[in-house]
Amino acid sequence: MKQLLDSSWLARQREWLLSGIIVLIVALVGMRAPVFLSWGNALDIGNDSSILVILVMGQMLVLLTRGVDLSVASNLALTGMICALAGKAWPGIPLIALLLLACTLGALLGALNGWLIMRFNLPPIVVTLGTLSAYRGAIFVVSGGTWVSDLLIHPLINLAGPAGPDLVRHSRGPAVLLFPALAT
Repeated sequence: MKQLLDSSWLARQREWLLSGIIVLIVALVGMRAPVFLSWGNALDIGNDSSILVILVMGQMLVLLTRGVDLSVASNLALTGMICALAGKAWPGIPLIALLLLACTLGALLGALNGWLIMRFNLPPIVVTLGTLSAYRGAIFVVSGGTWVSDLLIHPLINLAGPAGPDLVRHSRGPAVLLFPALAT
């Protein structure tokens, strides 16, 4: 019992404890709703999480240098809005051009943060809080304050196109593998 109360022992065991709790929660949810443990749901979770995985990989580099970047989500949103508007304006643009536009724009926005931090010797939290607001404002200006419907964007980004939901259901596996591979 004394070992259980020892904080260093508990600290060493917390990963196993958290893993066990996650397995228990998954099992309980799976018993309540068996569809949760289906292959289709696993693909949905992987597809929905793939963008977060890409963002976390970039954020990890910032955290390793003892920095913080609050503007990551705004960077993603601005980049996504510009790509959606480009796909809407030029429906025939190749997908690779949109992917290159997204990577270039995201890198430039991140480089702007880095330049402001290094050039003016400002704390990263202050710079990224400011660019978070600036990028959100830019989204509003670029979009005119309107939504871009998923029916109007490039069909290959939408992954639905003329085939509809069946193409989405069968293409998620490759999409989950494609986007992280392109990001590295």
